[in-house]
Amino acid sequence: MRMFIRYFEKKRTFFDRIGLNYQTPKIEPSNSRKKLAASINNANVLKNKKEQIMTTKIRQQNGITILEPSGKMIGPSVSELRAALSPELDAAEAPRILINFENVNKIDSDGLGALMGIRAVTARKKGRIGVVNVSKQIKNLIVLSRLVRVFEHYDNEAAAVSALSA
Repeated sequence: MRMFIRYFEKKRTFFDRIGLNYQTPKIEPSNSRKKLAASINNANVLKNKKEQIMTTKIRQQNGITILEPSGKMIGPSVSELRAALSPELDAAEAPRILINFENVNKIDSDGLGALMGIRAVTARKKGRIGVVNVSKQIKNLIVLSRLVRVFEHYDNEAAAVSALSA
């Protein structure tokens, strides 16, 4: 851009010397560039809004902390999960956690990292962690990342609660 501006400034000084009127053309981004920039900004805003759509319900049943995340466990929304669960983990001597994946439709490396963080704290305190209602996609991801043996898998919530409370 600077190169073009210098070129037109040199032309203007040449025309001024010979007495002709020369106006420097205004260089503005083309409409296609403006549209592209606007669409990229809109896509980033939508992407950030979509990534942040995850809610987590935490409840207690028979001394077991039951997490019920819903939505996508991806990106910045995973930090909300960590923040919501950390007081529960800090308060328990031997935490017993059950994660219900019934309403989770997507998980990425940030989500797996959060699960591993929860598992690390639970293992350090000699606790147990179980999962229930894992979809095929999430189960494949857990198997591929070799985390299948890290969590106790249960068929339904009632069986998980009775097994973890024993």
